[in-house]
Amino acid sequence: MRCLLVVLLLSGCASQGNELVLVRQVDETGIRWIRGVEKNCGGARSPDGCADWSGNPCVITMKEDAPDYVIAHEFRHCFGYVHR
Repeated sequence: MRCLLVVLLLSGCASQGNELVLVRQVDETGIRWIRGVEKNCGGARSPDGCADWSGNPCVITMKEDAPDYVIAHEFRHCFGYVHR
């Protein structure tokens, strides 16, 4: 499972073309998923998903049928990565 998550995390952002950089080390976090689409996510226009990592658990909002790369991308935000 851990290996699959790493592969998804790496392939998701690479396929999306957004460069992410680690800004904080997260050793453990909970993740809460909310079905839906955010209209505004930190200034991003028309996001497919949104991660609010200001607290614990990290809250991800995205459609139920979101592509795997979107899920992986939002997970990376929960683990301390932000857009460069």
